[in-house]
Amino acid sequence: MSGWEIKKLDDVSYLAGRIGWKGLTAKEYTPDGPLFLSVHGLNYGDYVDFGDAFHISQERYDESPEIMLRDDDILLCKDGAGIGKLGIIDRLPGLASINSSLLLIRANEGVAPKYLYHALCSPIFQRVVQERIDGATTPHLYQREIKQLEIPLPPLPEQNRIVAILDEAFQGIGRATANAQKNLANARELFESYLQSSFANAWRTCELVTLADLATDITDGDHMPPPKAPSGVPFITISNIDKETRNIDFSDTFKVPRYYFDGLKPNKKPKLGDVLYTVTGSFGIPVLIGENRDFCFQRHIGLVRPKPDVDSEWLYYLLM
Repeated sequence: MSGWEIKKLDDVSYLAGRIGWKGLTAKEYTPDGPLFLSVHGLNYGDYVDFGDAFHISQERYDESPEIMLRDDDILLCKDGAGIGKLGIIDRLPGLASINSSLLLIRANEGVAPKYLYHALCSPIFQRVVQERIDGATTPHLYQREIKQLEIPLPPLPEQNRIVAILDEAFQGIGRATANAQKNLANARELFESYLQSSFANAWRTCELVTLADLATDITDGDHMPPPKAPSGVPFITISNIDKETRNIDFSDTFKVPRYYFDGLKPNKKPKLGDVLYTVTGSFGIPVLIGENRDFCFQRHIGLVRPKPDVDSEWLYYLLM
């Protein structure tokens, strides 16, 4: 593409981080004064959020002029759980500095800050970042390495054109997401209302029985810690039950050996038509087993196996 260049990040921006011997501790935080940002400020979308920022003294702020923040500065988390996370400052609310987990990246003249931010957020750049930290005992992005990372750089008018296109696209996605969430909330409210009304009269007009009268088995998972295996039968925990969809996520389960599963009692092996529910934590979230699939479950999950003359879907909605 005409006019495009590949530049090292050090050639298109100013980079600076908090110097180690100036490290601050929580004991030095003050009730007010200049803001002191941590990675928590990068948890709320593209723009840096200052709501969770601490405060430091004016003296501590003044001693590090190299990391005094400005509008349009980009912040990168270079170590810790949020490594690789980015945020851009839209409007600085006051004097502000950063902690040692963050790196300041400030676009040079001729580089649109928002373009540089999008370039750093791109899958290509993030993949390079991931390659740098994979295999490290303590994941960390070193400033000397970050400076050498490469950025595709078109002429400034093209940078601004790309930013305008991306901003419009992201605004559209934001509106669509908000509308989808609103529609989902309305649908959930309508469903809950209908569900409530469907069973409301039953408590006054129908025969009341115990849950045991409707089931051949009510049990929970095996109380013994299961052996783990690199492959085998999925073992689910409460974290694998989605509270919103009431489905089981099998993508993040550990496996137990086939012999362990085969040795379980029949009522510890879920089958088509069984209803699972959580017995601790988010209590009661029901899951209807809609397929024949071998898996087992922890003791914090209960199983109800309906009698042949009890409709399993009706039982599922009743428990819901």
